[in-house]
Amino acid sequence: MKIFQPFHLISDTHFDHTNIIRYTNRPFSDVRSMNRVLIRNWNSVIHPGENVFFLGDLTFGRHHKPVSYWLHRLNGRKMLIKGSHDSGVYNTYPSFEVEYRGIKFYLVHDPSEIPEDWEKNGWAIHGHIHNKGRFIDIEHKRINVSVEQINYTPVNIDTIVNFIRESELRR
Repeated sequence: MKIFQPFHLISDTHFDHTNIIRYTNRPFSDVRSMNRVLIRNWNSVIHPGENVFFLGDLTFGRHHKPVSYWLHRLNGRKMLIKGSHDSGVYNTYPSFEVEYRGIKFYLVHDPSEIPEDWEKNGWAIHGHIHNKGRFIDIEHKRINVSVEQINYTPVNIDTIVNFIRESELRR
């Protein structure tokens, strides 16, 4: 699908997931402060009419609030890609293909689900691996939008496209 309006991307917020703070060394003292910062950061860059691709794992944990609770607190029109912890989440896609500013993108939660030859077609954007690896892997044409990689704030697709264009000029 060709998209002409800019959009944002983010993955792996894990609202209400106390242990994710320790697992990924997030800079929060507790889950309440993490939840507050994630909501504030999201709503500071996403306006009500803007599009956001959420690449999975919105919430998790033993006593987490329902997905609808979090979606109502987050600005924007959200397109949800199913994550590994998104059981019971409805209206999700397993993956999504978009073209923006002449670049094709494959959006998926888990990078192991990227088609083997996708890098010949375009770039893959994923989450799932949190703070492992880099934000942008130029060699494999992959972008990791797990919150740990993007300062806990949705990233604009124009930022990604500009980075790709600059890296192509340096080759």
